[in-house]
Amino acid sequence: MAAVALVLSVLAPSIAMACMCMPLTKPSYAHQATLVFTGTVTGVDVHSSPPVYSSIDPVDVTFDVETVYKGAVTRTFQVV
Repeated sequence: MAAVALVLSVLAPSIAMACMCMPLTKPSYAHQATLVFTGTVTGVDVHSSPPVYSSIDPVDVTFDVETVYKGAVTRTFQVV
């Protein structure tokens, strides 16, 4: 019986650990982005069919752009 317990303890699965990915830094996000700008949201248009709303519904967000750091962004810019 002791031999069986020894074999089971050796063959028993050990605790698994998941990979902890490091979050990107702001410069890393900016480097990977196509557009980088600051601005004020001036409009939000959610394309959904009430009464059901979903997180996959398309949303158009319009910005009044203040500063462009990367990419070609006009004074008023819409992100879909």
